[in-house]
Amino acid sequence: MAQGPAHEPQPSDAPQPEARRWRGAFCPRRLLLWIALCLVDGLAVAWVASTIERYRAPVFLFSLLVGLAVGVTLAGLLRLAQVGHRPTLLLGAALAALTAVTGQHYIGYRVAHADARDDARAYQMARMALGDQVLGQMPVPPEGFVAFLRWRVARGYKLFGRHVRGAAVWSIWAVDALLVLAGALVVVIAAWRRPYCNRCHSWLAVTRRGEIDGRLARRVGAALDAEPPGDIASARYWLATCRGGCGPTAFELSWKKPGGGASSVKAWLDAERRNRVLRALDGELDAGADSERNG
Repeated sequence: MAQGPAHEPQPSDAPQPEARRWRGAFCPRRLLLWIALCLVDGLAVAWVASTIERYRAPVFLFSLLVGLAVGVTLAGLLRLAQVGHRPTLLLGAALAALTAVTGQHYIGYRVAHADARDDARAYQMARMALGDQVLGQMPVPPEGFVAFLRWRVARGYKLFGRHVRGAAVWSIWAVDALLVLAGALVVVIAAWRRPYCNRCHSWLAVTRRGEIDGRLARRVGAALDAEPPGDIASARYWLATCRGGCGPTAFELSWKKPGGGASSVKAWLDAERRNRVLRALDGELDAGADSERNG
């Protein structure tokens, strides 16, 4: 049964002269596409975070989780859009994080005004029913997003049992924004470690993988000019290429010994060596299929 690869192919696995070619080059069209995707992603995460925040949002921890959510969704989008230029990815991640933070504050502003309108209607109905016995009224937030933020800062709120306002609120919001940014960047930087092909503008992806027996592992090892040991309990392989098959193919063969312990061999295969490995795999697999049919 097919299994996932031990790890994804990394640029560091390639020979040093080849490593630089696997970094994405700048492309203006992909920059514009990436910025648009990041802005939409930031808005979507802001909306979801604002909805969850009404129920439970541990201070600081929630901001880090929002940042990780931004990063995970961007990691999927950069694969979907095939954007590989690292400064472009960093710029987009920063914009997405900023949009997520600002979006949460703006949604809070809209919700506060909606609540204020509901409170005003309830207040008027209470006065009509009870007359002068109704005293007091909920504070009404000012119009305008910036004015609302200043109003929130001036009023403050409770944090860890203490009422904070003024500069303390600005500082807390700044830390929240940095945590969102940090969470997003950690995931995006981890996602771009996979090699990227500038010829067909695509990330290398695992196109074939699976488990094989010891006999086939030794046959594949011979095609790689490697010599796996004779006693192999189990083995598996993966093969990764870019979308257009433009350059070398990343390949790894790993195996476990009966008594424990594991080893592997990694290589970048040119067309000739790739064909040798594929013939070794397909020849043995086809023979196994024929024997099953004959049996």
